[in-house]
Amino acid sequence: MLITHLELENFKSYASERIEFLPGTNAIIGANGAGKSTLLEAIGFALFDHLEQGMKLANLLREGTQAGSVIVGFISSHDERGYEVERCFNSKSTWRYRVYDLETGQCLVEGAEEARAWLRQHLRVEPLMALDTLFENTIGVPQGTFTAPFLQPAAARKAIFDPLLQVEEYKKASDKLLDTCKWLDREAGKLQEDIAGIQGQLRVLPDLREEEGNLTDALTKLEQHITDLQTRIEDISEELSALDRAEARVRDLANRIQQKEALLGTHEVLLQSERRQLQKAEEARAQVDATRAGHEAYLAAEAQLTRLEQRRQERDRLSRKCSQLEAGLASVEVKLNILEEELAEIAAAAERMRALEPDVKRQEELEQALRRAEEEALRLEAARRREREAAEEVHRAEARVKQCKDGRQQAKALEQELAEIEQRIQYLDRQQQKCREERATALAEVERLSKQSAALAESVTARCPVCEAELTPARREELLARNEQHIRDLTRAIANLDECLNERAQQISDLTSELNRGQKRLQALPSEDDLREAEEYLAERQGRWEDAKAEVDALEKAPNQVEALRQELMDLGDPRREYRLCEDRVRLGPDKAEEQRQALARRQGLQAEIARLEAALAAFATLDEELGAAQRLREEHREAHDTYMAYLNQAQQVDAHRNKVEQLTEELKALEESLAELKKEHQQAQAEYDETRHQRVKEQLNAWQQDLAARKAEEREKSARLESVRQGLRDLQALEGELARKQAAWEELERLRELVEDARELLRKAGPYVTQRLVQHVSCEASAFYGDVVGDHTGRLQWSEDYELSLEVKGRKRTFRQLSGGEQMSAALALRLALLREISAIDVAFFDEPTAHLDPERREGLAERITQVKGFSQLFVISHDDTFERAAQNYIRIVKDEQGSHQEKA
Repeated sequence: MLITHLELENFKSYASERIEFLPGTNAIIGANGAGKSTLLEAIGFALFDHLEQGMKLANLLREGTQAGSVIVGFISSHDERGYEVERCFNSKSTWRYRVYDLETGQCLVEGAEEARAWLRQHLRVEPLMALDTLFENTIGVPQGTFTAPFLQPAAARKAIFDPLLQVEEYKKASDKLLDTCKWLDREAGKLQEDIAGIQGQLRVLPDLREEEGNLTDALTKLEQHITDLQTRIEDISEELSALDRAEARVRDLANRIQQKEALLGTHEVLLQSERRQLQKAEEARAQVDATRAGHEAYLAAEAQLTRLEQRRQERDRLSRKCSQLEAGLASVEVKLNILEEELAEIAAAAERMRALEPDVKRQEELEQALRRAEEEALRLEAARRREREAAEEVHRAEARVKQCKDGRQQAKALEQELAEIEQRIQYLDRQQQKCREERATALAEVERLSKQSAALAESVTARCPVCEAELTPARREELLARNEQHIRDLTRAIANLDECLNERAQQISDLTSELNRGQKRLQALPSEDDLREAEEYLAERQGRWEDAKAEVDALEKAPNQVEALRQELMDLGDPRREYRLCEDRVRLGPDKAEEQRQALARRQGLQAEIARLEAALAAFATLDEELGAAQRLREEHREAHDTYMAYLNQAQQVDAHRNKVEQLTEELKALEESLAELKKEHQQAQAEYDETRHQRVKEQLNAWQQDLAARKAEEREKSARLESVRQGLRDLQALEGELARKQAAWEELERLRELVEDARELLRKAGPYVTQRLVQHVSCEASAFYGDVVGDHTGRLQWSEDYELSLEVKGRKRTFRQLSGGEQMSAALALRLALLREISAIDVAFFDEPTAHLDPERREGLAERITQVKGFSQLFVISHDDTFERAAQNYIRIVKDEQGSHQEKA
């Protein structure tokens, strides 16, 4: 993986910035608070979805903005292609998270979940690994927390490193397989239930086969009976059809007679109505003839009014147009007056510009001088800040020197105390050794006397087994009593020696504990090297302080110059602004002159058009009198016109009504003749129809049809039952096959369940062993990195299974707390690099202030060795000083001013 560039938009102190990165070591340098660590936060935010604990999205936005964005360009470890990851956000949420292919310019994925999955693949990180945890604890450890986990208790260390090493994954995998086992058990249980159910259903198979035979025989008999009934029904149906036709003829003739009688009554009513309409129409014709002359006079007056109204509309149109032109002429007059005033003002503005030119020039000179003075004032503030910081550093350095001197005095006194303790321990060791020797001698003597007494008690010879003298009973008793007394004396002496040994051992243990505590205190106290380094640092800080004071003295007058120049500018006013306003007005002069010329031409044209229209309106002087005369004539004949129009339509219907009366009279006569003929036919049809025979035939046919319907219903019922039985047989035959398949599936599930149980047992046993080997491998890698970082491979860095970090040098093992600050930083750095190498394929690492709190010499050495670490394509080192400037391949300086944080341009 290789990060190529970073683009920030409204991200914390950055407004808009693009920073390029190179392979190798990229040193990011800048003052405290300049925004260096923000670059690390932005990369972690975009690529690893990382936010510091307790931080919200709103904290990432530049002050006063509503939305921000981060774009990180990198070359993928997966396919060696270039991509960009863009993450846009506001105070509430991330509203865009997507990946671009730089070669094709296309968006590959969009959305938080899709982007994270894509990043895991191209960063070559395990799918279950949390990206933010990986970043926080290995790739981009936050400033000041590099060594913190290794100083915490074992439980806290496990909470940090167990997720990284995925210690619990084997147990989780085993636990997840438990769900699989349960599922297999449930499925097998379901199959057993299904098998039992199928076997229960198959018990009815013999009964269904017997019922199928019975139903087949019954259906054969029913079919024969139905055939006989259908033959008899066909024979009687022919006779019934003839009787139905005779009955229908009688009924049809009766209906036709009724219809003719109804139609005859209707015609009689219509004939009377038409005779009344004819009388009204003849009366309306008489009214029309009486009012015809008045109606024609009304129409002539109406035509005259139409012609006069058209002339009135033409006169009104000309009048409106004349009024519009007069209004336009008045507007032109007003505009001409305004233009004359504006041209006068433009001439005055040109004169004012000539008068303001010297003041404008002076204003520009004063503003340039003020900018220079303000820059010097800003430099003065920065110099004063550096002076204060330098003074504080000198005071801290002086306090450090004093602390080192006091510590050296304490160390000398403590060394003397420790020497005395060591001497006391040596004396007690000698006393303890002497007691042990006396105790061993006494034990040996007790053993010798015990053996002698045993020999005296068992001896039966006449000689003493000890001294070869004659052994009498009295002598035997004397020797045994003497030995017994001697043994008791020696036992008491041994007890006293044991008590003395325990007392000496306790004293040595107490003194050893006191010696260890004293040695720890001695290690914590400053050494001579610490004192020398503190004095050198003090001298260097004092030199910087003097340089800062000299710069402040050189810029001391700048604020007074700023005030003087501002006052002079205030007294001068703002002639340039007035000059520009006048200039803007003068620039309008040609346009205003052209507007005046066009307005004069417009006024002349409007005056001519108004005169023409006034001449045309003179021809309409008598139009209103003519309109009044025509309206009076129309009103005189309105009553005759209204009467004519009211009766005209009815008068025109006289001939139509007369013809309709004649037609209805003829139709009424024809209907009476037709009705007489129909009554004769109806009497003849009734004589030919036998109603009693018709009823008997219907009853016989109905009985046979009911019997046929019953037989067919019985046939359908038995056929349906036969089909149901046959379907049941087919279903049961299919169930026999299903039973065989389910039994085979149940056997397969049982086999799978046994395999899963075996796999769970293997995972449960493999977890601790794999974790142990993983920790050992990381420990070896970390030890190799530590050798590279410190430039010395004689030491051996060890990482235990409870994640405790220690260092063994020449057989002497020291815990992490016993290491110096530089050793702790180097050890922690090596361990995190080894972790990163082991748990991912990412070969990029960030170091945020790795040399903080180190003296200059150790800082330079650690910086040189960090940049020489092997196996990483890209390292990012963030520092507030220039320690890494000489060793880095790419040097990026971050500065912060009133515009915010940005990269200092070369």
